[in-house]
Amino acid sequence: MNSAFVQSTQTLAARDQREKLTPQKVRHLLAKNLKALRKAKGLSQNDLARKAYMSQESVSRYECGRCGLSVEAAVVFAQALGVEVAEILEGTL
Repeated sequence: MNSAFVQSTQTLAARDQREKLTPQKVRHLLAKNLKALRKAKGLSQNDLARKAYMSQESVSRYECGRCGLSVEAAVVFAQALGVEVAEILEGTL
């Protein structure tokens, strides 16, 4: 198979994925990443809530995607988890 064709097909597939990106998908990705980082650090929701100066219920809402993660909240969580903000933003849908 022609490598230019394969590359073109991959480019079209990547563009198609971007076009299907929705706020709900992004919220889900951020929630999933936040929960995974918390668990990787061996923290409970209560532990993270204390470090982030918020309630356990708030942490739960962010991790379930019921509450959209603002830039400010991402910074607070990153500091509480001892990671870069980019780690919360990374991942695949």
